[in-house]
Amino acid sequence: MNGGDRLEMTNILQEMKRIGREIDCLQDEIKKLREECDGLRATDYSAPKVEGGTPSGIVDRVIKLEDRIEKLKKLINKRYEYVDMINTVLDKMPTVEYSLLIRNRYLYGETWGQIGKLLHTNRETARNRMHKEALKEFQKYCTNCKDCTNCKDCK
Repeated sequence: MNGGDRLEMTNILQEMKRIGREIDCLQDEIKKLREECDGLRATDYSAPKVEGGTPSGIVDRVIKLEDRIEKLKKLINKRYEYVDMINTVLDKMPTVEYSLLIRNRYLYGETWGQIGKLLHTNRETARNRMHKEALKEFQKYCTNCKDCTNCKDCK
């Protein structure tokens, strides 16, 4: 990761959620593009030529598909980098509930209701009180970790 891509660890948690949503959108778009490409037939040059309209050839769609696949690969690689950094911090946290809350919310994308059930509490307690405390602990242990190469506190 280069200097321009550096984020503080607490911002990486938000970035993880954003990347997850972007990956989902790209996967949907790739699926649709593949279906379009599968549905197109090769150009029949022996048929009479029709003038006008905008060209919508398979080449353009294949290029767009390849572009989206490449973008997806980059996002997935970035996500793996972030997951490794986040797990390094979470593994050092003494409170299993807090690391579980952060891992399930930011890495697995679970809802507050699901997290509340997992922690044997209601969703509001998980979202309001426990989440704030977990983020404070996360930041504290991030500041103390030396494996993290991404946040300014570890430099």
